[in-house]
Amino acid sequence: MWIILALVAVVAGVILWISYSQTPVAYNPPAVVPPVNQPIVQPIVPPVTTNTPAPVNSPAPQAVLNTVNDPALGVRLIATNGHTLYYFTKDLPNVSVCTGTCATNWPAYAVSPNAPLAGVSGVTGNVGTITKPDGSLQVTYNRMPLYFWHLDQNPGDTLGQGIQGTWYVAKP
Repeated sequence: MWIILALVAVVAGVILWISYSQTPVAYNPPAVVPPVNQPIVQPIVPPVTTNTPAPVNSPAPQAVLNTVNDPALGVRLIATNGHTLYYFTKDLPNVSVCTGTCATNWPAYAVSPNAPLAGVSGVTGNVGTITKPDGSLQVTYNRMPLYFWHLDQNPGDTLGQGIQGTWYVAKP
């Protein structure tokens, strides 16, 4: 009987030794989580730089807002994938009221919780985020939540402009 218990203890010790001697695999989440069905594209222009050095071990800000000069609409905000960003006039500062079907048609511009935010030169307002009920982070500009229009299929499309008199392209 003692021999069986000793063998069980040896086997258990070997199993524990093997499981703890394995090298752990590090998980590195993506820097930007694209909105549903939106590919990640690198920023069009480099991020804004300042004279203030970043704290040690602090990731560099990531440009999540770019601008484009539209002949019909003037300078407007675009995401890193080149798609147009919109704001909803019924939203409140730092509060999105777009839920249900609205959120399906107007997906939030979401980012990773680890990504420091910035805009490129020409983005003069405050870039931030709000936490959605599902825990995702939605990008805000001057405290207003930013969205995509689901029918804008290509960068440069502005099909959501003026819809229902409440949706407009975001401007810097």
